[in-house]
Amino acid sequence: MIHSEVHIIRNTLVVVKGAGDLATGVIHRLARAGFPVIATELARPTVVRRTVAFAEAVALGAVTVEEVTACLATSL
Repeated sequence: MIHSEVHIIRNTLVVVKGAGDLATGVIHRLARAGFPVIATELARPTVVRRTVAFAEAVALGAVTVEEVTACLATSL
């Protein structure tokens, strides 16, 4: 891949359905790789492992998992 193709790919918004513990791992990796990421989540998440899930941002407004912070956005 040439540099311009990498730039185009990295500027692609990635939308992840859910923000539970498994999705948090995917979101974390994408964010660390430089992708802009949005995750959707239920108003009342059913996640079990809240301490390692971005879903907790629904209740707290923001949460940090391994130096990546997720913030609640009520609209785009």
